[in-house]
Amino acid sequence: MGYFKSTWKYFFSKGMLYMLLMAVPSFLIPFILSPSSLLDILTHMQLQDPNGYMHLFLRLFGFDYRYIWVGIIGLFLAVFLTAILFGAIDRHMRTGDFTLSIKRINVRMNYNISTAFRFVMAMFFLYLVFEVLCLLFFILWATVAKTYTSFYVLCFFTLFIIGILLTIAVSIMILWPPFMLHTGLTSGNAFRMSFAQIKGSITKIAMNIIFLFLPFYVIMLLNSLFDWSFMIGYVLDALSVLLVYMFYIILMYTIFYDVTGLERMDQIKKRKINIWKIKNKPIETDKDDKE
Repeated sequence: MGYFKSTWKYFFSKGMLYMLLMAVPSFLIPFILSPSSLLDILTHMQLQDPNGYMHLFLRLFGFDYRYIWVGIIGLFLAVFLTAILFGAIDRHMRTGDFTLSIKRINVRMNYNISTAFRFVMAMFFLYLVFEVLCLLFFILWATVAKTYTSFYVLCFFTLFIIGILLTIAVSIMILWPPFMLHTGLTSGNAFRMSFAQIKGSITKIAMNIIFLFLPFYVIMLLNSLFDWSFMIGYVLDALSVLLVYMFYIILMYTIFYDVTGLERMDQIKKRKINIWKIKNKPIETDKDDKE
């Protein structure tokens, strides 16, 4: 859990400022991708529904498919802000200087926007595939199950298995963006290099992500079961997107600097160590050498 602890330490230091930066897209994205929609569909499904199940796919795209354009705006806004985040976090860890200055936005856009676009789109489509696969299995179980008990057992087992696969997938992808940015390699080569660096730590990374997202899913499930409030579901969606996304990016650079052996200058400056005034100790010689 070393990554989990160090990531939270950095998050509580600078994460709140990053969250303010990502707040707007996080509250727009649920209109196209709602994490709670799948649970809401599940808790309200009927066995052998005479109206069919195809209409359920529209509910995956946020709260109302007529406002999907709001979520699309949120996605593209997330691309631009992710490019800024990549530059800000990397510069802080690399040099120890933290800034979200408007003067550096142009530089960060030029260098990071392509990688940010591929990363955001990959995460979006990966989660969309997860939701579609889960819903397809839910529909299958609704047509073959004889009782609601067997239906929910099958559905939650499916949700667990596909959720684990999703978590493993995003864990495998976690070093893909920084390797693209730091090495200049193509997407495929950067992915292969990043996977080679973390293939022994995928389980640990996946557990970090699960521990963060699981509480949100539990509350979302309770909200769907008891029909507390639409607004509660919306706020949970937005907060889960915001917090999990920010944690993931900070975890990304925490792991990157660890596996590549790069010095975390933000940690050195935090300890108030002047790296330019560190003097080397004289080399001690054995008594035999002096003789």
